[in-house]
This record gives sequence, C-alpha cells and structure tokens, in this order.
Amino acid sequence: MGENITTAGLDPLALPADAKLHLGNAAIVVVTGLRNTYTQLERIGPGLMKATPEREPNGNLIRSG
Repeated sequence: MGENITTAGLDPLALPADAKLHLGNAAIVVVTGLRNTYTQLERIGPGLMKATPEREPNGNLIRSG
C-alpha cells in the first residue's frame, strides 16, 4: 500500500519507475510509481480508509482511547 521514506538531495518525482533505492547496507526499495490519495484504500477493501490513523495538520498522530 506504500510507505514513506524521508530523503535529502533527491527529487523523487524525477525517478523512473523501477528505480532502485539502496537504504543502508541491506535494504533495496523499488520505486513502482506515485501514490494517489488514501481513497485508493477503499478500492482495496471497504472501510480501510476509516481504519487509517488520523493525523493533526502538523503530522502528529492522533491517538484514540
């Protein structure tokens, strides 16, 4: 479903599909394309969008309960 990686000095929009990013000594991430909004989750399974954690405008996780 996608993950986030923080980068510096790299233009992720300029990377071609199937580009390989080497993270550390062991991990290789293959760029498969840009992600759209979380609404794509609903196409995977109804209710998944509701199950994602909410975040404040500054990005902090909103914890429930």
